[in-house]
Amino acid sequence: MWRALVEGEREGVVSGLSLVELLRLGLKGALDKEDVELLLQAIPAVCRVVWPDWTLGERAARLSHGLYLPLVDALVLATALEVGAKELWTTDADLGRYEGKLRVVRLR
Repeated sequence: MWRALVEGEREGVVSGLSLVELLRLGLKGALDKEDVELLLQAIPAVCRVVWPDWTLGERAARLSHGLYLPLVDALVLATALEVGAKELWTTDADLGRYEGKLRVVRLR
């Protein structure tokens, strides 16, 4: 999939909050800082970054409530739904509770 994004064969969309979470994990040492720096440059180069607005916030609040998701997870899910994504790649098991048109792909 990454190759398809880099070669422009597919469009990637990422929630800006996912980038913030990567930075946070790098700062606290949970991820290698050099890897995080590389990802923070590479991801926006091949993906459209979407930041939450009121529409996303409202949708996320409803998803958070209905699926018992932490709010940030719900914001990421709402972003994917709002842009019409077909797949959501995540390492988060909580997002597996979503059932709908969007396919949640759990990365390990």
